[in-house]
Order: sequence, then structure tokens, then C-alpha cells
Amino acid sequence: MNISFNYHFLAAFVLLGIVSMSYDANDASFDRITSSSGNAFEERTGNQSTLCVELVTPQELSVGEVCLSNTPDSLTVQFKVQEGWLFLETQLAVASSLDGIPKVGPGIPVLGQFGYKSSHSTASTEQTYSIALDSLGVSPGSEITVAAHASLVNDLKEEEGAWARGERFVEEGNPASYFSYELDRP
Repeated sequence: MNISFNYHFLAAFVLLGIVSMSYDANDASFDRITSSSGNAFEERTGNQSTLCVELVTPQELSVGEVCLSNTPDSLTVQFKVQEGWLFLETQLAVASSLDGIPKVGPGIPVLGQFGYKSSHSTASTEQTYSIALDSLGVSPGSEITVAAHASLVNDLKEEEGAWARGERFVEEGNPASYFSYELDRP
């Protein structure tokens, strides 16, 4: 179901949980897409797109998002947190397939082995990683697998972990998840 509407009505439609919608505003087109395990929001401007995936705690509390975009040579992954939360640490694994994500035992990811991580001595609201596509062995048009985790603290000084919403690595117990992203051909 595609609906064209003014961007002022976006929040109302999102709150109603419409599965698929799009609108044009100021030469930008936005699509809300829903996977079987969660929501992703895609913004398109010409041939460029940015995919944003919800960052959620094990209790399903939305605390931010992880956004991906690419050029012909690099992938940009940006973690953003909602007001009231700060990042203490971010961990990111990107691979050409699920097999490339570091895992142990029954498929539980190993954060300490993720290829990209950052500890924040001063808590922050954003973290951006830029990754050369050739270092991943992929090119525009390829599909990649992404696992993104963050350690956060809220205004009450409570610490929490969160994963970018996606398919779970294991069905029960560990809330770790991953998602796929098709690299644009800019």
C-alpha cells in the first residue's frame, strides 16, 4: 500500500502502524518498510538511500537507530540515540554473509571480536563508522549482513544494552540480532 501525503502527517501514520507508506517532500522520498522482525526506515534522494534500523533494548524499548548509506567506495554506519540516552560503547560487525559475523557456540555473537568498536570516555549521542567496501570484499549492489550493538546510559544513570532490530541469532535467550543491507549503486 503506497500513499502520497504531506510530511506533517508522517507521525500520525507511523503511530497507526501502517505497514508500508511513502511520501515526497522537498525532493526527498521516504519509505517505511517493515521486516518480519521489526521496522526499518529508508530515505531516498535520487539514487542515494539511507536505511535506518531501530535500536532496541531486550525489553523492546526503542532508544535510537542505526543508519547505513554508501558511496561507490565506502559504507557509512551511524549510531544515533534518542534524547535521555547516551552511548558508552558501540560495537559493529559487517560481513558479506552471516557466516562472517563472529559467533560462538550455538550462534551467539562475540562483541569483543566485532571488527568495529568505540568506547566513549565522554558519553555521546552519535557514533559514525566509515568502512571501505573493498575491505569487506563487496561492491555496490552486494548484500551485506550487519550486527550493531550499543551500551548506553540514561538520565537516571541506568546502563542498558541495545541491538539494531533484526533477525535474532538464536531463538530464545540472547537478544542479539542482525539485519541485511543491499548496497546502493550510486
